[in-house]
Amino acid sequence: MAPQSKLFCPFKAVGLVVAGKPFFLRYLNEQRHYILKVPVGNAFHIYNTSKLQLLSVSELHLSAISCMVKGSPHDFTATKDGTIYCWSAYYNLVKKLEAHKHEVQFMAVIGRNLVSVDVENNLKVWDVVEGSVYLEMDFNSNAFDITAMVHPPTYLNKVLIGSRQGSLRLINLKSSKVIYEFDGWNSAVTVIQPSHAIDVVAIGLDDGRIIIHNLKFDKTIMTLKQDWGKVTALNFRSDNNAILLSGSAVGHIGLWDLEEKCLKSTIEKAHDGPIVSLICAEGEPLAYTSSSDNVIKTWIFDMPDGGGRLHNHRDGHSEPPLRVRFHGSQGDVMISGGEDSQLRSSVVSTSRTRSLGLACYNRAMVKKSGLKASKKMPPIINFTSELTREEGWDSIAAIHLNSSTVSTWSYKKSRMNEQYLSHKRFKDSILKNGMATCIDISACGNFVFIGYNTGHIDKFNLQSQTHRLTYGEEVSHYTAVRGLVSDSLNHWLVSGSQMGILQWWTMRKGEKDKSLKLEAGVCSMTLHRESGLFAVSLDDWSLIVADIDTKSVVRELYGHHNQITDMAFSADSKWLISSSMDCTIRTWDLPTGSCIDNFVVPSPATSISLSPVDDYLVSTHVNELGIFVWVNRSFLSYVSLQPLKEDYCPPTLTLPSSAPDTAPQEDSDSGDSDGEEDDENVEEYKSPSQLSEDFITVDNMPTSRWLTLNKIDQIRKRNKAVQALKVPKSAPFFLESIGGIEGKRNDAEKAEGDEPKSRISTRRDFVLETLSLFGILLKKRQHDAALEMLLKMGPSNIDLEIRNLDPDLGGSREAMLQFLNMLKDLLKNHLHFEVAQGYLSLFMKRHPDFLHTPDNEVEQVCKELADMHHKSWHVFRQDVNLSLSLLSYFKNSAVINYS
Repeated sequence: MAPQSKLFCPFKAVGLVVAGKPFFLRYLNEQRHYILKVPVGNAFHIYNTSKLQLLSVSELHLSAISCMVKGSPHDFTATKDGTIYCWSAYYNLVKKLEAHKHEVQFMAVIGRNLVSVDVENNLKVWDVVEGSVYLEMDFNSNAFDITAMVHPPTYLNKVLIGSRQGSLRLINLKSSKVIYEFDGWNSAVTVIQPSHAIDVVAIGLDDGRIIIHNLKFDKTIMTLKQDWGKVTALNFRSDNNAILLSGSAVGHIGLWDLEEKCLKSTIEKAHDGPIVSLICAEGEPLAYTSSSDNVIKTWIFDMPDGGGRLHNHRDGHSEPPLRVRFHGSQGDVMISGGEDSQLRSSVVSTSRTRSLGLACYNRAMVKKSGLKASKKMPPIINFTSELTREEGWDSIAAIHLNSSTVSTWSYKKSRMNEQYLSHKRFKDSILKNGMATCIDISACGNFVFIGYNTGHIDKFNLQSQTHRLTYGEEVSHYTAVRGLVSDSLNHWLVSGSQMGILQWWTMRKGEKDKSLKLEAGVCSMTLHRESGLFAVSLDDWSLIVADIDTKSVVRELYGHHNQITDMAFSADSKWLISSSMDCTIRTWDLPTGSCIDNFVVPSPATSISLSPVDDYLVSTHVNELGIFVWVNRSFLSYVSLQPLKEDYCPPTLTLPSSAPDTAPQEDSDSGDSDGEEDDENVEEYKSPSQLSEDFITVDNMPTSRWLTLNKIDQIRKRNKAVQALKVPKSAPFFLESIGGIEGKRNDAEKAEGDEPKSRISTRRDFVLETLSLFGILLKKRQHDAALEMLLKMGPSNIDLEIRNLDPDLGGSREAMLQFLNMLKDLLKNHLHFEVAQGYLSLFMKRHPDFLHTPDNEVEQVCKELADMHHKSWHVFRQDVNLSLSLLSYFKNSAVINYS
């Protein structure tokens, strides 16, 4: 069984679209539509072509997918460890082919055979049905380093291979001989694409040339040259247009008119990276492209000049995100920002993301002339958001790497504000290297606080974007400000410095209040506004939790072995979750100050956030483009949360993989079933019925079961029906049915040969027992069983049972005495204290004559019961008064110290 965390299990990855590897288009005969099979990490995604909706995700490979190819009827994927996987037309695994020892970089399908080439130039030919290798060839990388491979149509058992040296070879796989070698064009071959004409292929070169070549006659038909450098992708349109599409290393797409032998149109900056995949739809003016920028785009060629425009796209972060936070109170919307200078909004349930915009200088100029590298702002390293004024003005503020400029964003309008927050002091040559290091927005949503590496703290108005206040006389701190948090009442602002000083400021006037000196420098700070607690990560890899109101440290937590990257509070502030560069994510229980969960991830987490309802934990990781969602198992089922032992070995969990947009119900293997197996191995704590004989034990029963017993008559009178129930005029027969009385059939009177008796029962057919089961248990002195019966009854049934103990109603004197003895035992043992009071009150109300009976035994029992009741109540009252006195003393002491 795979290792599991006690609290969190992998759920899904959001924002992973494509991994910079070529994909292909496949037609499904049964569904009658096209799908895209796209490799993404250790799995491949299946998208529909109409809306680029994620339909399904394959099983995980043991390592990342290096290449994939379409066959008939099977498709093939190869991984970096050399394993080849054979799949059905959709995503069902058929078999594995294992023989390569290195990463497979090219594959081609020829009938029932598969040709594969690894990075060491080892070529293997597989019989897919048998699953075996029947031909193997090795090439010397110094003489012929394979860079491209294709199977020309109608060329039986032959493949065309291009090399880094520029030459090409046509190989017969059946005879394992080189049929013909093409001299090449003095440039490395990067891509080979067969055309719709027999014997003709398009060859892309490293110097930007595109060669249309006839293989049969070894003759070049035409030569095209793109000015954007290396050719990375080629494809021919099949919609009755003699158009060749080419992709470049800078992200441009060229449309070449093969009849005119010229460039017809271009799509500049189609992607932010090299075009790695370019697929034309069969018989339609559509093309699908992808790059290393984590985007799939659909282009439609319906422009008047034959050019293309963007038809649809699906994207995510093009560079690893550095910060993620939940936005809103629903717990489903996330905002993330990172190295690509974008803010993106993601939804956990649909896995779709949308861009809030790209951070850039002079947005108006960028709209007119396009984005240039000089206009793009540095990566977003931190941001904060507040919902209070989201309808009125910007609700998000972000700081950028090595920049003193802070950008503000509107989530509602999905755009960045054209104005920035920047103090004029940083235009001075002395402070020109100043940079913003931390940020916070007030609870009212009107102000944003910015801390700098120069020690300054500024307060800006979010609506007018104007500077309002600088905290401190000259500088707020003498070293860099590392963290800022503000309380929910706009009273306090707390700052943390690199020297380990926590400083309280009055938010309105910026005056200093109390300060605390910590043992190490502050690294970052996170606040839980509802409780007033904030967590501080220190440079010595420890954590402290402080109270913003009492201005004191309440917890110190140790356990991480490297720099802490982020922290997150649970909704009730009982948990603190922290991530570190030691690849661990720990969960701390703040009431006990202990670590209750710890697991290891393959890549260090750069940011974490817990949803407002505690159902999801999201994380971003080093060199990962996605946002990874983890399910809180304690939100759905019971989890035993015991402090971890010192020798605890944390499990290593794989990062979650993507899930379909229209996701079916989660597989039980992913979370609940494994969790149940883990919980079986954990000894579940069961509270004893009584912690100590010296303690008074109360029940968890509803108060209606005992508190209302003394007023049961008033309740019945109030609930009495306005109109009396109408009794039927006549009934065919009556069945004797009296609650709590057992009837036994007397069949001894039946004589042989008599006529069958009527089904109507008569009273002389029954032998009646006067005591109910409860009375019988009392008479037998089985007090525990009798008490258990009463605890399961409602108020009306309890009243009925106590009434029926009267000898005039079928009870007995012995049963009434045993009832009093049962209550005496409860008070003596300090059990069911409040329930015993309710039962005693009702008994005294129903049977006052019995208690005044001149009977020595009754008097003795009543005297012992009264003494026991007085003693138990005296102890209970004394303990309660002592507790109230201590609470009042501590409360008054805290107020005095605070003042």
